[in-house]
Amino acid sequence: MFKSREDLITSFNSGEMLLELYNKIHIQFLPVNGGWSINQLVGSGSLTMYPSLLHLQAGPSINSSVLTLSGIHGFDTSGILNLNWGKKTFFSATISILGESNSNFVSHVFLTQEELTFGSLSHKGIGITIENTSLKGVNYNTGLYKSEELFSLNPSTGGGVNVTIINDPSIPATDWYINSTLKKRDNTQVPVSGSVNIRVSVGVTNGASAGANNNVYVSRIIVGQVI
Repeated sequence: MFKSREDLITSFNSGEMLLELYNKIHIQFLPVNGGWSINQLVGSGSLTMYPSLLHLQAGPSINSSVLTLSGIHGFDTSGILNLNWGKKTFFSATISILGESNSNFVSHVFLTQEELTFGSLSHKGIGITIENTSLKGVNYNTGLYKSEELFSLNPSTGGGVNVTIINDPSIPATDWYINSTLKKRDNTQVPVSGSVNIRVSVGVTNGASAGANNNVYVSRIIVGQVI
């Protein structure tokens, strides 16, 4: 189709360029204004879907929580919502928190099977967890790996941070990038095989802290995989 990289760059045929891209990588941008199911809702927890972001609120009552799931489509022929961990995969989202410091606060953003545990993977998957203000990388193959702090979020300002995770079974390695900077690589619990039914899971809980009304905002959720 294209004889060289220069041909691709200088071509004005947008249809050809898109076809070249689609032949190499599958990309899905998940909408945030609909299609998210609430799988857990306890106490004063709530979910609001805006055109530009998901807003998860733990609320002030003790042990309040909310967990929401959305599916992906067309990544593997073995199932309508399946993804094959044997292929290089990337997962990206912009995340911020707003509220107050809370030692019991836990949130997560996972790409995995139907994960219903706050902050801890128990199926093959990749993602991040937030404990109070500390953002950490997590992945799971046969067991859980959790990194040290990769970034400290500011709950006073609600400033956002972009997280991109690249899972490459050929190395094998899972890499976590914060605002385009590589922060951590794990080689111990990299999902390397298996086509499984996949969800994007986003959750928040305030634990045993009454009065701590913590909020999580997630936007620009992208899943991609090399074909």
